[in-house]
Amino acid sequence: MRGEHSLATSALFTSLETEDQRQIAQRLQRRTFQRGQIVFREGDPGDMLHIVTRGHLKAFTNAVTGEKAVVAIFGPGDCFGEIAVIDRGTRWATVEALEQVETLSLRGAEFWEILRAEPRMALPLLVVLAGRLRRMTTEVTDLACLDLAGRLARKLGELAERHGVRTDDGVAIDLPLTQEDLAAMVGGTRGSVNRALARFEEAGAIQRLGRQIVVLDAEWLATGPPMRKF
Repeated sequence: MRGEHSLATSALFTSLETEDQRQIAQRLQRRTFQRGQIVFREGDPGDMLHIVTRGHLKAFTNAVTGEKAVVAIFGPGDCFGEIAVIDRGTRWATVEALEQVETLSLRGAEFWEILRAEPRMALPLLVVLAGRLRRMTTEVTDLACLDLAGRLARKLGELAERHGVRTDDGVAIDLPLTQEDLAAMVGGTRGSVNRALARFEEAGAIQRLGRQIVVLDAEWLATGPPMRKF
């Protein structure tokens, strides 16, 4: 039953009938990963996709300079690994568990078998891929047009919207992220991110509670920091 429930909450499989979800759930393999454990590495063969049922993971790529760029965060209900399964290519990023994680995995051959039998599943798949393309296009534009404070403000707003938990004071970003992770998301350094966070805190836009960040004023994050490089 738990596998069927996870499929019902996953954007990739939500359009299927309950009976179809039940049949697919029988093919899923439950896997667990500890904090810091690598699910797969950039360049690995893509023979399996995953649906997150518990915990969060980050996807990152490594530049030739050795710098790391965090390109995605996955949480419960998200699917990852499907791109390499679809184009039968290699993994385009490394995925690492940010905390204890549980996934339901499906082998690529079985995914294609299901897709041929259930062509209506192609539509939600296109929606998922289009959403990722839209987010990546926005981030490329932000990188070109915004200074670090603007990029960080946008990223905090996005994380609060997608992974936030409402509290009495605001929205807590419920992710075990380090300042190095934030820096790798916005193309900055740990020091520059720390200075920007201090500025946001002085303005009353956020509150830092250890590693956790609580967004107090989302509107200020959207309009307060400098929003252009020039």
